[in-house]
Amino acid sequence: MAALDETVIACANTHSPTADVTWLLHRSAQLMRQELDAVARDNGLGDQRDWIVLSAISEDKRRTQLEIGNHVGLDKTTLTAILDRLERNGHLIRTIDPQDRRVRVPELTESGRELVARIACIRDSIESCKLSGFTDEQREVFLLVLNSLAGLSGDETVAPGSCM
Repeated sequence: MAALDETVIACANTHSPTADVTWLLHRSAQLMRQELDAVARDNGLGDQRDWIVLSAISEDKRRTQLEIGNHVGLDKTTLTAILDRLERNGHLIRTIDPQDRRVRVPELTESGRELVARIACIRDSIESCKLSGFTDEQREVFLLVLNSLAGLSGDETVAPGSCM
Protein backbone atom coordinates (compact mmCIF):
# COMPACT_ATOMS: atom_id res chain seq x y z
CA MET A 1 0.00 0.00 0.00
CA ALA A 2 2.92 2.36 0.67
CA ALA A 3 3.99 2.20 -2.98
CA LEU A 4 0.50 3.20 -4.08
CA ASP A 5 0.50 6.17 -1.67
CA GLU A 6 3.87 7.33 -3.00
CA THR A 7 2.60 7.03 -6.59
CA VAL A 8 -0.50 9.06 -5.79
CA ILE A 9 1.58 11.77 -4.11
CA ALA A 10 4.07 11.84 -6.99
CA CYS A 11 1.26 12.26 -9.53
CA ALA A 12 -0.91 14.66 -7.52
CA ASN A 13 0.50 17.81 -9.16
CA THR A 14 -1.10 17.23 -12.59
CA HIS A 15 -4.33 19.19 -12.02
CA SER A 16 -4.33 21.02 -15.32
CA PRO A 17 -6.47 19.53 -18.11
CA THR A 18 -3.68 20.43 -20.54
CA ALA A 19 -1.46 17.83 -18.80
CA ASP A 20 -4.17 15.18 -18.34
CA VAL A 21 -3.96 12.66 -21.21
CA THR A 22 -7.25 11.01 -20.27
CA TRP A 23 -9.13 14.32 -20.30
CA LEU A 24 -7.46 15.43 -23.54
CA LEU A 25 -8.29 12.17 -25.32
CA HIS A 26 -11.87 12.29 -24.06
CA ARG A 27 -12.33 15.93 -25.07
CA SER A 28 -10.79 15.34 -28.51
CA ALA A 29 -13.06 12.34 -29.08
CA GLN A 30 -16.06 14.32 -27.85
CA LEU A 31 -15.41 17.13 -30.34
CA MET A 32 -14.90 14.66 -33.20
CA ARG A 33 -18.07 12.82 -32.21
CA GLN A 34 -20.11 16.04 -32.32
CA GLU A 35 -19.00 16.64 -35.90
CA LEU A 36 -19.53 13.02 -36.95
CA ASP A 37 -22.95 12.93 -35.26
CA ALA A 38 -23.98 15.89 -37.44
CA VAL A 39 -22.55 14.21 -40.57
CA ALA A 40 -24.39 10.99 -39.74
CA ARG A 41 -27.69 12.82 -39.20
CA ASP A 42 -27.19 14.79 -42.44
CA ASN A 43 -26.89 11.41 -44.18
CA GLY A 44 -30.05 9.93 -42.69
CA LEU A 45 -28.52 8.08 -39.73
CA GLY A 46 -29.29 8.46 -36.04
CA ASP A 47 -25.76 9.41 -35.03
CA GLN A 48 -22.14 8.31 -35.50
CA ARG A 49 -22.84 4.98 -33.77
CA ASP A 50 -24.95 3.96 -36.77
CA TRP A 51 -22.05 4.73 -39.09
CA ILE A 52 -19.53 2.93 -36.83
CA VAL A 53 -21.72 -0.18 -36.85
CA LEU A 54 -22.08 0.01 -40.64
CA SER A 55 -18.33 0.50 -40.88
CA ALA A 56 -17.66 -2.58 -38.72
CA ILE A 57 -19.98 -4.62 -40.93
CA SER A 58 -18.19 -3.34 -44.05
CA GLU A 59 -14.85 -4.79 -42.96
CA ASP A 60 -13.73 -7.93 -44.75
CA LYS A 61 -14.46 -10.19 -41.80
CA ARG A 62 -18.00 -11.58 -41.56
CA ARG A 63 -19.18 -11.02 -37.99
CA THR A 64 -22.22 -12.15 -36.05
CA GLN A 65 -24.26 -9.55 -34.18
CA LEU A 66 -22.56 -10.61 -30.94
CA GLU A 67 -19.09 -10.23 -32.51
CA ILE A 68 -20.00 -6.78 -33.86
CA GLY A 69 -21.24 -5.70 -30.43
CA ASN A 70 -17.99 -6.85 -28.83
CA HIS A 71 -15.92 -5.25 -31.60
CA VAL A 72 -17.44 -1.78 -31.27
CA GLY A 73 -18.28 -1.95 -27.56
CA LEU A 74 -22.07 -1.90 -27.69
CA ASP A 75 -24.37 -3.96 -25.51
CA LYS A 76 -26.81 -6.36 -27.16
CA THR A 77 -29.89 -4.16 -26.64
CA THR A 78 -28.32 -1.00 -28.07
CA LEU A 79 -26.81 -2.86 -31.01
CA THR A 80 -30.11 -4.56 -31.82
CA ALA A 81 -31.91 -1.20 -31.89
CA ILE A 82 -29.25 0.23 -34.22
CA LEU A 83 -29.35 -2.84 -36.50
CA ASP A 84 -33.16 -2.72 -36.60
CA ARG A 85 -33.05 0.94 -37.69
CA LEU A 86 -30.32 0.34 -40.28
CA GLU A 87 -32.19 -2.65 -41.70
CA ARG A 88 -35.50 -0.75 -41.77
CA ASN A 89 -33.75 2.04 -43.72
CA GLY A 90 -32.37 -0.42 -46.26
CA HIS A 91 -28.69 -0.20 -45.30
CA LEU A 92 -28.27 -3.84 -44.25
CA ILE A 93 -29.88 -7.23 -44.16
CA ARG A 94 -29.45 -9.93 -41.54
CA THR A 95 -28.91 -13.47 -42.71
CA ILE A 96 -28.99 -16.69 -40.73
CA ASP A 97 -25.63 -18.28 -39.96
CA PRO A 98 -25.60 -21.72 -41.67
CA GLN A 99 -23.66 -23.18 -38.69
CA ASP A 100 -26.17 -21.95 -36.09
CA ARG A 101 -29.68 -20.92 -37.13
CA ARG A 102 -30.07 -18.86 -33.92
CA VAL A 103 -27.26 -16.53 -35.01
CA ARG A 104 -27.73 -13.55 -37.33
CA VAL A 105 -25.01 -12.07 -39.54
CA PRO A 106 -25.58 -8.49 -40.72
CA GLU A 107 -24.49 -7.69 -44.28
CA LEU A 108 -24.48 -4.34 -46.05
CA THR A 109 -26.76 -3.59 -48.93
CA GLU A 110 -25.54 -1.45 -51.83
CA SER A 111 -27.09 1.55 -50.06
CA GLY A 112 -25.13 0.69 -46.90
CA ARG A 113 -21.85 0.36 -48.81
CA GLU A 114 -22.39 3.72 -50.52
CA LEU A 115 -23.21 5.37 -47.19
CA VAL A 116 -20.10 3.97 -45.48
CA ALA A 117 -17.91 5.22 -48.34
CA ARG A 118 -19.54 8.67 -48.41
CA ILE A 119 -19.23 9.23 -44.66
CA ALA A 120 -15.67 7.84 -44.62
CA CYS A 121 -14.69 10.52 -47.16
CA ILE A 122 -16.29 13.23 -45.03
CA ARG A 123 -14.60 11.84 -41.90
CA ASP A 124 -11.26 11.89 -43.73
CA SER A 125 -11.84 15.55 -44.65
CA ILE A 126 -12.70 16.45 -41.05
CA GLU A 127 -9.59 14.67 -39.76
CA SER A 128 -7.43 16.30 -42.41
CA CYS A 129 -8.75 19.73 -41.45
CA LYS A 130 -8.15 19.06 -37.73
CA LEU A 131 -4.57 17.98 -38.45
CA SER A 132 -3.80 20.61 -41.08
CA GLY A 133 -1.44 22.50 -38.79
CA PHE A 134 0.86 19.50 -38.42
CA THR A 135 3.67 18.31 -40.66
CA ASP A 136 3.49 14.85 -42.22
CA GLU A 137 6.07 13.66 -39.70
CA GLN A 138 4.04 15.03 -36.77
CA ARG A 139 0.90 13.31 -38.10
CA GLU A 140 2.79 10.03 -38.39
CA VAL A 141 4.07 10.30 -34.80
CA PHE A 142 0.59 11.30 -33.59
CA LEU A 143 -0.96 8.24 -35.24
CA LEU A 144 1.76 5.98 -33.83
CA VAL A 145 1.08 7.29 -30.32
CA LEU A 146 -2.70 6.90 -30.72
CA ASN A 147 -2.26 3.36 -32.04
CA SER A 148 -0.08 2.53 -29.06
CA LEU A 149 -2.56 4.06 -26.58
CA ALA A 150 -5.38 2.16 -28.31
CA GLY A 151 -3.53 -1.12 -27.78
CA LEU A 152 -2.78 -1.79 -31.42
CA SER A 153 0.38 -3.77 -32.02
CA GLY A 154 0.61 -2.95 -35.71
CA ASP A 155 -0.55 -6.28 -37.12
CA GLU A 156 -4.28 -5.80 -36.57
CA THR A 157 -6.45 -3.13 -38.12
CA VAL A 158 -8.80 -2.40 -35.21
CA ALA A 159 -8.58 -3.19 -31.51
CA PRO A 160 -11.70 -4.73 -30.00
CA GLY A 161 -13.53 -2.71 -27.39
CA SER A 162 -15.61 0.38 -27.03
CA CYS A 163 -15.18 3.19 -29.51
CA MET A 164 -18.25 5.11 -28.48
